Amino acid sequence: MVAGLLLGVSGSSGQPPRSPPRGRERLVAETWPHLLTAVPDGTYAAYGVDGHVHSSISRDARHEPPLVAEMAAAVGLDALVLTDHGGSQGAAVARRPGLLVMAGVEVGGPFGHAVVWGARSHAREYRKASDHSLADVAALTHADGGIIALAHPGWWISHHPHDPRMWMDRDALRRGGLSEALDALELWNGVYPRYTEALLSDWVDLWEQGSEVPIIGNSDFHTWALHHLGTPRTFVLCRVVPDGRPALDEACVLDAVRRGRSYLSRGPAIAWSAEGRIAGERIVAQPGATIDLSIEVQLRDTEGRPVLQVLRGSSVVESRALPSLHSSHQVRVTMPTHDTPLWLRVAYAQEGFATPPFALVTNPITLDVPPARTDTREPAGPQVDRRRYAVGAASRTEWPADRYVRDRLQAQRLNARRARIQTREPAPRRGHRR
Repeated sequence: MVAGLLLGVSGSSGQPPRSPPRGRERLVAETWPHLLTAVPDGTYAAYGVDGHVHSSISRDARHEPPLVAEMAAAVGLDALVLTDHGGSQGAAVARRPGLLVMAGVEVGGPFGHAVVWGARSHAREYRKASDHSLADVAALTHADGGIIALAHPGWWISHHPHDPRMWMDRDALRRGGLSEALDALELWNGVYPRYTEALLSDWVDLWEQGSEVPIIGNSDFHTWALHHLGTPRTFVLCRVVPDGRPALDEACVLDAVRRGRSYLSRGPAIAWSAEGRIAGERIVAQPGATIDLSIEVQLRDTEGRPVLQVLRGSSVVESRALPSLHSSHQVRVTMPTHDTPLWLRVAYAQEGFATPPFALVTNPITLDVPPARTDTREPAGPQVDRRRYAVGAASRTEWPADRYVRDRLQAQRLNARRARIQTREPAPRRGHRR
């Protein structure tokens, strides 16, 4: 594999230091690494996309759409999807040179929340569809030519009667046909990072059972004071056109997410292939056959002693330290005895360095043992039967999402309030009349 570095790097693999801006003059620029991936099929460039972003069109967000776009450019995003609650008009007024701004919407219903990329219909139509089922929202999305992702499935929604992991189950996906309807799962959410590691384990199990749904990562940005726009982000791979200029457009973004031709990151960049295949593709071979991987990693720093991990299903088959910012690796793995995903992540060797304990996760290359699966997504049956999980003591102990989120957001608000009070000059004292 041949890979080239497009941009320089600076900052941190985690959350770069920044001061919450009160205006445009305090935006802190960030530079993220990008790598080219070259395979016999062609050369692909990586573009950073944040696909879960709110502007002041949402009642729980603060910044006007043009300012959100300006912030996105400052943090090094290549594309932005405004997924406001109840409106998709923000993309039309947030156009900015050098930044692809896409129309989207976030809807909620009995299923939880979902984000739509490439929305064409009015947000009210999506709201009506979400009142019925997630499958109805997906049908409207696909009729518009867009894609739909289940948002933060590990978040315990207030007054919601279901376990937050209800959809991370093969029967739940299959019975409603949602494995066919969903284009992606937003397993890495910047506001709720605590659940990511457990959700990834559920996702691998789904993949091995035949529900092959790619994953994405987004910031769920609402306000600069509390959330980090663009962290994490989804890097989509778009083919470089023959004249050598990378081509980024909405069609490439949607197609790359739908195919799983992407990786999720909050700092590092990766370019990898296996036997000339990239993420989102398949390798069909007999059990025991050797698979050669070519991997290139570019870090923003080496804090926390990062390591490169190659995973076959849920098992780490290769782990290598990453002591330098740029490194190349050749790894050989063997075909398993069953169909499984082959995927990578950049994790931390130092305990407690970050939550989740990794900075990058890729979508997989699927290892198929003959006879190869051709269409693993099962269609919906005549009866749409959603599995609903009761909120029991065991699940609440394992997923204390409501309490954790409430305490975390409350602490952030108090800290922000203290900072504003400390920087405020004391009011002048008035003289007393005698």
